Amino acid sequence: MEGKPLLFTLILALFYVLLRILTFRIYESIGSRKEFDPDRIRASSKATVNIISIIFATIFLSVWGIGFKGIHIYLSSIFAVIGIAFFATWSVLSSITSGIIIYFTSDLKIGDNIRIIDGENTVEGKIIEFGLYAIRIRGSIDNHMIIYPNNLAVQKAIAKL
Repeated sequence: MEGKPLLFTLILALFYVLLRILTFRIYESIGSRKEFDPDRIRASSKATVNIISIIFATIFLSVWGIGFKGIHIYLSSIFAVIGIAFFATWSVLSSITSGIIIYFTSDLKIGDNIRIIDGENTVEGKIIEFGLYAIRIRGSIDNHMIIYPNNLAVQKAIAKL
């Protein structure tokens, strides 16, 4: 019985390392295929690996029985507060989700000239940055900075110029 947690921990640690490597390679593959900015690839892959790390840390603590009951209550409280905060600010969650959709499905890249067709609020310019919440666009008419929320960009037609 003594060796089982150790064996399970070793297998779990190996799986964790392989999953980290696989995550970075998947993001690198998709990013290079779509010609994304290396900083964008790095930030996205790190965010995913951080989530994976939290999940694996929780599993490790559970396997070794290190105060999991207290940690479980603490983590569930934190997740409840985060959930309420996200529910209260659903547009933030919507923009993050839309940013992920744009990242994986769009062929847009930094430097592209685009037009987001939105009736009287049509936006035209050059993409400067893809953020977690919004796309930064340098306006083509008066060279001003436009911050366009990802959740709106997913809903509107975007034309590459």
